[in-house]
Amino acid sequence: MYWWVNHKQTFKQETEGGYIWSPKRNKNGARNQTYENLTKARIGDIIFSYAHTYISAIGVVVAEHYPSSKPDFGQAGSNWEEHGWRVDVDWIRLPTSFKPKLHIDSFRELLPTTHSPLKPNGDGNQCCYLAHISDALGKLLWELAKLDANLPAMIDKHDPAGKRDYLGLDHTTTLALLKVRIGQASYRKALIEREQRCRVTGITNPEYLIASHIKPWRISPDEERLDPENGFLFAPHVDKLFDRGDISFDDNGALLAKNNVALNALMSWNIPITTNIGPLTENQRKYLAFHRSHFKFSDVYKKALNNAEIHYLETEPA
Repeated sequence: MYWWVNHKQTFKQETEGGYIWSPKRNKNGARNQTYENLTKARIGDIIFSYAHTYISAIGVVVAEHYPSSKPDFGQAGSNWEEHGWRVDVDWIRLPTSFKPKLHIDSFRELLPTTHSPLKPNGDGNQCCYLAHISDALGKLLWELAKLDANLPAMIDKHDPAGKRDYLGLDHTTTLALLKVRIGQASYRKALIEREQRCRVTGITNPEYLIASHIKPWRISPDEERLDPENGFLFAPHVDKLFDRGDISFDDNGALLAKNNVALNALMSWNIPITTNIGPLTENQRKYLAFHRSHFKFSDVYKKALNNAEIHYLETEPA
């Protein structure tokens, strides 16, 4: 996930100290969603730092939220309560800062509809501390920051001895997490350019599409993780079934369901059991063959359900 933090008043302390911090509630006791967002940040999430009208640092979450007393912010924190949430972040200063307001026309439509870090005119929203932003906006900020080529050098310059260690995450792990995020962003971009829609539902809005790997990401080498032919765009509910191995597709693109649970889910979502996602490339067929083998699909059995012919696959016997 991508986050955007507005911390003009605390930028120096937080980026030099390796964290973000907020009180748990507003001074009047009211809940503040942008404070509560600290409890939603997860290890490996990326945070863009916005202060003094510039994005000049990027961080990776290295320890999830925990209760913490207010750091010494001087006069900046005089009106905040003493107890709050802290999230540890490995911050990297960008070699060249950039001003989001100069690019507001490119991403105004990508800003959150509520709790936005920027106003529609590009000025910072002082009422917002930590905002969740979409993958699309995160990807655009990556491009504006020109991070891909500079990232390893940035980290080595910022921490040449590799001594950073937050709750067990060292320099090497932090770099690896950032590289994973960059890889995921580039893979998704390539897949959207190639596929453009969910193969099953036809949805085209990228905000509602998951870049799903055919051969699972966790067991793929780097070159296959980044190969757009090792993936489809799926709506989230379809991705869930495919990622779990409850559904797959044959070499002609016909939908295959492994069990009655998957069939019932497809029926409840009004997904025709005769769905075909073809045409497929040779490499997609290769990855699908691995998917079917990995999730133990056996021979295809044709059965009838509600007078419709379906593909129904049993798992291999134990």
